[in-house]
Amino acid sequence: MKKYGLLFLLFALSVLGLLPIAGCVSYKTVMTNKAVSDSTSDRAESTVSAKASSKAGSSSGHLSSAAAISSAEAVTQSSPEAAVSIPSAIMSSSASATPSSSAVEQRPESKPSSEGQRSAKPVPNPQNTAYLTFDDGPTALTPQVLDILKEQGVKATFFVVCKQDPAPEAVMKRAYDEGHEIAVHSATHDYHKIYASKEAFLADFQTAREWIQRVTGNPEPTLQYRFPGGSSISKKYADPDILNSILFMMKEINAIHNDWNVSAGDASKTVPTKEQLLARIIPEALKYNEPVILMHDAQRNVHLCEALPEIISALRKEGYVFDTVSRIQNPVQHRIYGQDGNLHCGGGYLKRVK
Repeated sequence: MKKYGLLFLLFALSVLGLLPIAGCVSYKTVMTNKAVSDSTSDRAESTVSAKASSKAGSSSGHLSSAAAISSAEAVTQSSPEAAVSIPSAIMSSSASATPSSSAVEQRPESKPSSEGQRSAKPVPNPQNTAYLTFDDGPTALTPQVLDILKEQGVKATFFVVCKQDPAPEAVMKRAYDEGHEIAVHSATHDYHKIYASKEAFLADFQTAREWIQRVTGNPEPTLQYRFPGGSSISKKYADPDILNSILFMMKEINAIHNDWNVSAGDASKTVPTKEQLLARIIPEALKYNEPVILMHDAQRNVHLCEALPEIISALRKEGYVFDTVSRIQNPVQHRIYGQDGNLHCGGGYLKRVK
């Protein structure tokens, strides 16, 4: 009787809600499973963080630019995957923003892949399209380049370095007004400072982007950018773990980095001749559906303006049109973020459509 009396008492308490046995068991089971899941996720996401934090600590002497970032702009330190707090002006910008005026040459509409990442099977651009890109300007060479582009009816992309001087600023305003894309390269182009940490990189990026905004009058400058030295920059200048954390951070704000698959080779010690420029650019560009041509807007490159009209003419004869990188379908990216903590190879080398 005692046994049945005890069972009856327990049942009565349960019915009255004073002993929610089933509920406790269910909640405990759910919370246990969630804890296991969260623990597994945290371990996976902290792998890159531990490496990046260690490397960044050894580079503390180069963090002066990062220290200038306000608390609203700071990047959290817990891991590369941590949320990046970016000014609303950046977050509201579209990663596929186009230049101030439409391109002279029209082609079927194409949109960049989500966050700069390509699908496993990238789709070729329906029309072979070339992207002329110029790094390190503005310089005394820039007005000559703009004159040629205007004569040819071609739009290009300028990855700029900040020049706090009215003359080069006026040149960039002209470039923007004529429909070219003004994109971020760097505020300083100082590898040691830029790649000291992800915070240092972000500070440099923001400074350059604000300069573009002020000079061009564009309230929402493009989020396209090019790494100084490219995303395949030597580990001598950029620690791979820090670079991986930078790639994740920039991906989170929908900024798309653009490398190149064709190079003029005009940053070497010897200034290339017109013939060398033509030989390096045209045959290589004709291999690709979307050739992204790297040239340097440097005053010493005296033969670039001699070669440029012939480069444009040769590609046009082969059916290419020209556009700016915001409209590229398959961005050329030497390296992309790897969730496993390692840099991964990117893409952008689809063969020419014939």
